Amino acid sequence: MEVSDHTLFFAFRYALGRMSTAPSIVADDLKRNWDEFEPSTKKLIKEEIIKAIEDKKVGMKMDEETWQEILKLEVKNEFWNIRNLKGYVKWA
Repeated sequence: MEVSDHTLFFAFRYALGRMSTAPSIVADDLKRNWDEFEPSTKKLIKEEIIKAIEDKKVGMKMDEETWQEILKLEVKNEFWNIRNLKGYVKWA
């Protein structure tokens, strides 16, 4: 099944902060399709995850861990990656 990047982005916005299976399902689809997103969209996704973590609106602990996996994904040609993620990602 093919889904547009816009539809997947809308699903991400729905899933962020939910306490259900939605975060895991959407995060898996984000990972599979990460290379299809524009760098600006990747950056926006990461910014929204960070804001949700800061506001403690990321869901349960397991949901936060799921979203941290997205924060670890690369945004090419962006210094933003490491500098903005310190304190938000638990780098194993």
